[in-house]
Amino acid sequence: MVPPDLDSHLHSGYRRAVTCKMIRLFAVLLVLTVSACDSTDPEDAGTDAGSDAAVMLDGDTGLCAMDLECGDQRLFCVRHRCMPGAPGANAMGCVEVPACPVGQSCDEDADACGVPEWCTAGMDGCSAPGDCDGDGAEAIECGGNDCADDDAGRYPTNPEVCDAANVDEDCDPTTFGDTDVDMDTYVDAACCNGSTCGTDCNDDNGDVHPDASEACNGQDMDCDGTVDNATGGSLCPGGLCVGGRCRADGWDRTWGGTGVDTANGLAVDSMGNVYVVGQFQRIVTFGGMDESASGTGGYLLSWAADGSYRWHIVTTGVPLAVAVDPSDQIVIAGSGFTGPGSLAPFIEAFDAAGGSAWRVDPSLGSGGRAVFTSLSATAEGVVAAGHFSGAVDFGGGTRSAPAGSPSPRSAVVAQYTTGGSYALDTVIDSTGAQMRNIRIAADASVIAVAGEFEGGPIEIEGTTYVNEGDGDLFVTRLNRATGAVVAHAAFSEAGDVTVGGVAIDGASNTYVVGEFDGVMSFGGGRAETSPRGSLGFRPLGFVLAVDGTADHSWHETIRPTASANHRSSAGAITADATGILVSGSLVGAFDFGGGIRGASDESTVFLSSYTFAGAYRDDQAIRSTTASSEGDVQIEAIVVGAGGMTVYGGMIEGRVDLGSGRRTSAGSLDGFVVRIGS
Repeated sequence: MVPPDLDSHLHSGYRRAVTCKMIRLFAVLLVLTVSACDSTDPEDAGTDAGSDAAVMLDGDTGLCAMDLECGDQRLFCVRHRCMPGAPGANAMGCVEVPACPVGQSCDEDADACGVPEWCTAGMDGCSAPGDCDGDGAEAIECGGNDCADDDAGRYPTNPEVCDAANVDEDCDPTTFGDTDVDMDTYVDAACCNGSTCGTDCNDDNGDVHPDASEACNGQDMDCDGTVDNATGGSLCPGGLCVGGRCRADGWDRTWGGTGVDTANGLAVDSMGNVYVVGQFQRIVTFGGMDESASGTGGYLLSWAADGSYRWHIVTTGVPLAVAVDPSDQIVIAGSGFTGPGSLAPFIEAFDAAGGSAWRVDPSLGSGGRAVFTSLSATAEGVVAAGHFSGAVDFGGGTRSAPAGSPSPRSAVVAQYTTGGSYALDTVIDSTGAQMRNIRIAADASVIAVAGEFEGGPIEIEGTTYVNEGDGDLFVTRLNRATGAVVAHAAFSEAGDVTVGGVAIDGASNTYVVGEFDGVMSFGGGRAETSPRGSLGFRPLGFVLAVDGTADHSWHETIRPTASANHRSSAGAITADATGILVSGSLVGAFDFGGGIRGASDESTVFLSSYTFAGAYRDDQAIRSTTASSEGDVQIEAIVVGAGGMTVYGGMIEGRVDLGSGRRTSAGSLDGFVVRIGS
C-alpha cells in the first residue's frame, strides 16, 4: 500500500525525471533484447553482450530520481525513499525509512504502528508498564497523554505552577500558573510555559496591568512595554509628560455680572476639559457672550485643559452639582422654581459638546419641595442626593417627609442608570429636623453621605439623633446595590457645623470636611472649641475621618497660630490612591505642618494633603489679599483629573489674587476656577 505522504518525498524534478528515466530504461532494454535475438555464435554473442552491457546514455548518473526506483511503494512498515546523499543511502541514493518510532512494532496488514513492548510488559527502571515515572499517566508512546514519562511531576491533571524553570507541569502548553500577588486578576509575567506567559508586568502593584490606564509617572502602567505613553492627549491634558511628571501652566478664570453669580460645583473629563455649574443674576458674560435672566438663571460652563473657553449653556433650573462619568457624559443636578415657594429637583445629562442626552424631573405631590445638592457619576450609574419636604416621587413611588411647621426636611439619595432610568432611592428620615447641605461620594459598591440637621431630631435605622447645637453633623454609609444603610453616626455639641464635602477610599473609610463655630465633638475623646474673638466665635475648618462602622478614626482642625479673630474653612475634599486633598480659605496665620501659611490679616487659599491615616503630607498656599477687608474667597469644589491635573473653584468677593494678578468681582459675588500649574 502506497503511503499517503509519498509525494512529499519526491524532489522538484519528479515528473520530468520519471519521463527521462523511463525512456532511458526502455532504450537499454530494447538494445539488449535485439542483441540477444540476433546472436547465433556463442563467442560472438559474448562479445556483443559485453559491448551492449557497457552502453550508458549520455547524462545518466546512476542515481535514483524517484521513490519508485528504490522499492515497492505499497509497503507501510518500510518506506523506500529516493534521497541521494542522505545518511545511510545506497549507491543509487535510496534509503529505507521505518514508518513507526523506534521501539514500536509495525503491523503491515493493518497499516498501523503498535506500542512498544514495555508498554504492556514493562521493563527495568519503570514503575509500571507504560508508566515509567509512576505518576499514574501513561506515556504518549503507549497511547497515553503523559508528556514527560521520565518526570513524575509532569502529567495532565497536575496543577500548573509559576516557576522560574518554565516547567510544563500539566502537559498543557497554554497554561503557566496563576500567581497574582497584587490580586488585580492578572497573572505575573514571570510565570511562563515556554513562550506563553502571564501579562502582569508588575505583580507587586495592583494598579499596573494590561487594562490599566497609562499615567505620567515613569512607569509602564498598562504593560505594553513603553513608559508614559498614551493616545488621545489624555496623559497630561493641556501639558507635557516630562521625566515621569506632567508639566503644565497654571491658569485662573473669573466670570460674573452685577448680581450674585456663583460657581457651585466643578468636574473634569478624561481630556482635562473643565465643567462648572452655578447661578447668575441679571446679566453675565461667558466667553465674550452676554446672557441675561429676569431673576436667577443657571448655567453649565466649559473650559479646555489649557484654559481656553469652549462653550456654555443656560440651563433649565439652577444646577448645584456636576459630575462626569467614565464615558465623559456630563451630568448636572439641582432645582428649579416651578411657582411661588415651589422647588422642583432635576438631573440632566449632556454630551461633550453640550448637547442634552436625557433629563429626569421627579414629580411633586402635596406640599412637595426638593433640591439635589450633590452628585456622583460612575460606570454603575448616577447618584443624586439632597433634601425634600412634603410628598415627592423620585421614580419609585411617593416619598413623604413628616408634617410640621416649619416643614421638616428629610434627606434622599436617589440612583439612576447612566441612561437616566430610575433604579432606587433611600430616605434618611427627619422626625422634626431641617436636614440640609447633603453631600455624597460613591464608588461601585458604597455611597457615603454627610449632611447637617437642626431644629429637631433625625432617625436612621431606628436610632434617634437629637439636635444639640445650631447645626449638627450626620454621616451614613449605604450599600450601593440595595440602598440599605450599613453604618451611621452623628456628631454634635453646642456649636454649628457646615459640611463642605465628602470623600471615600477603598478601605471603607469616609472623610468629611467643612467648618464649625462654637463647641463641637467629633469623637476621639475630646471636644473642639473654635476661637472666640472680638466678633464672637470664629469658624474653623475641620477634617473628620470615620471607619466603615462610622466610628471616629481621626480628625484635624485648621487652627490659627495667633489672633483669635482669625478664621478658616475647609470647603472641598477629594481622594486619590494615596491620600486626601483638602482645599479651603483662611484669614490670618496657620500651620498645617509644613510651616506658617498666611500672615496678619491676609486672606489665603490653601490646599493641604494628608495620608488616609491623617498624617500631614504637604500644603500649598496662595495669598489672595493683603487685607481681609479687600476681598474674600469661598471654595466650593476641588477635583484631581488625568495626569494629576488639579482644579478648584468657587466664588470671589471684592479684590483678590488667584495667582495671575489682581481681579475684582463685578458684582457682590463672581465665579472662578483655578488650574494649579505643575
